[in-house]
Amino acid sequence: TVTAKVGGATVGASALEGRITSTSPGFLSSAVRGANLGTGTDGVGVYGTHAGDGYGVLGVSSGGRGVYGNSTTGAGVYGLSNSGDGGYFFSNLGSALEVAGPIKVSGSKPAAFVHVAAGGSYVSVITNPLLDGDPNAIVIATHVYNPPGPGGAIYQTSPYSVWYNGSNWTIYNDDLATIAATTAFFVLVIKQ
Repeated sequence: TVTAKVGGATVGASALEGRITSTSPGFLSSAVRGANLGTGTDGVGVYGTHAGDGYGVLGVSSGGRGVYGNSTTGAGVYGLSNSGDGGYFFSNLGSALEVAGPIKVSGSKPAAFVHVAAGGSYVSVITNPLLDGDPNAIVIATHVYNPPGPGGAIYQTSPYSVWYNGSNWTIYNDDLATIAATTAFFVLVIKQ
């Protein structure tokens, strides 16, 4: 156990600092490393907290990834906010969040899926547990000409939008033209 304390408001002060001075360090070399050898579900390898409005953990990189997470069976990176303002990612340049595997919002439910229209109307109702009854979800739908799985290749020529009808999210043609049966859309859900 190592305890270090720093007083005052010095910019960039560190209570504990590790530094690798080589410009070509070895693979997975770490200036600071934490290891928890417990085999249960409790405990962490590295834990960061902040008493105010700052960052609990901050990662910065000049050309790589600011924060990298990897897991054999669980989530590579898990984020949770108890504030209504949490859960947003912003970036002025490049990607704010890069995901190598499927995005998941809860348990095993994927946040992106294929919606296939039943046809016969200018409105196609989306039925999915991620969206049903949630008017605050952010829904992004893009037409896919040749979707994976069953369904034919249908070319969507009309401009379309999404709308919450009181119980379900829907995709509707802005020009009120009928959506052909088996027209497919990729739907991305962002939970607020």
